[in-house]
Amino acid sequence: MADLSDFLGHILEELTRARVMADVETIRTAKLYAGDEQGLLKNFPIPRMRLPNIEITVPVVIDDVPDGYVEKTDPKLLNKALSVDIRQVLKGQKIHLTLNEITRIIGTDERLALGELRPLSIDSVTSRISSHILSSAQRKEVPADIHEKVVAEVRKQVEKTLSQLPRKPVGININPRSSAIKEYGQSPDQAASVVYLKLSITEDALNMEFDMTNEKPELKRLVPE
Repeated sequence: MADLSDFLGHILEELTRARVMADVETIRTAKLYAGDEQGLLKNFPIPRMRLPNIEITVPVVIDDVPDGYVEKTDPKLLNKALSVDIRQVLKGQKIHLTLNEITRIIGTDERLALGELRPLSIDSVTSRISSHILSSAQRKEVPADIHEKVVAEVRKQVEKTLSQLPRKPVGININPRSSAIKEYGQSPDQAASVVYLKLSITEDALNMEFDMTNEKPELKRLVPE
């Protein structure tokens, strides 16, 4: 499984690496021609491979499309950060829940368990912690006004913790494996769909401009070829 953006990005990255390898090989060949003792190779042009236009058609199975704009983070990092921070807030209010208990509560939200961060994630965690406190043995020890204060503090901390986590957008989830494409359509209740991505890629090179004012030339900027 992979995000469509990651999949396409890796294809473009591989093509760029292929061009780099071709240029390195061109330099090696140029040195070979220049160093020919008999001088015969010096009369031939240096071969150079370019990739000016490439067309790629790739079939993929679309497994899932996010409902609106959704972000995600590392689920293990999310769970650990939330558990530790929430526990500190509860300890400050004389409410004792173990890290395992808090981790289990957070894990009951299927989306958060996958590391997905949604607009309702803060409400989800806060309400689940609140419900657990009310249903636990500590309920008698937490008056209503204190409980309300605790919930407000937990919500504030959850919002702060989630805002500090590294995140990236959740993309269209695909499966590019040939086995998945081959098996598509064999099950009547299959929810996925197959699409064909046709990529028309044009090579565009950049030249390097150097700052020659210093003793050692430094790269100043990259400009279109």
